[in-house]
Amino acid sequence: MEAYFQQLLTNGGPAGFLVVLTVLLLGLWLRHKGWLFDSPKSAVPDAARLADLSAQIGSVRDRLAKVESDMRLLPTREEIHALQLGHARMGEQLVAMDRTATATQSAVLRIENFMIEASQRERSRK
Repeated sequence: MEAYFQQLLTNGGPAGFLVVLTVLLLGLWLRHKGWLFDSPKSAVPDAARLADLSAQIGSVRDRLAKVESDMRLLPTREEIHALQLGHARMGEQLVAMDRTATATQSAVLRIENFMIEASQRERSRK
């Protein structure tokens, strides 16, 4: 586009100069009015936007503080490991108690059978 204006200036003489000057001035005026391009946005947000951002940051801070306090209440890796070991030991103790209960049940059944047989023998003798 600059080459076109350059050529118009060199070949067009004073009329070309006026055309180029008119186009440039019209472009500057349209740009200044914001009709040619979008108006540039301010790098500094307005007060309402700053207040909104401040409120959002406050909300995020509160949520982060809550998560941090919740994290302090969670068990550590060592505590979880201790619980797992305790659970495994308790399982082993339950298996041992089950074996003992089964053996005791067998012994009680044998004694009951012996007593029933002894009672029946005593009845049959009479």
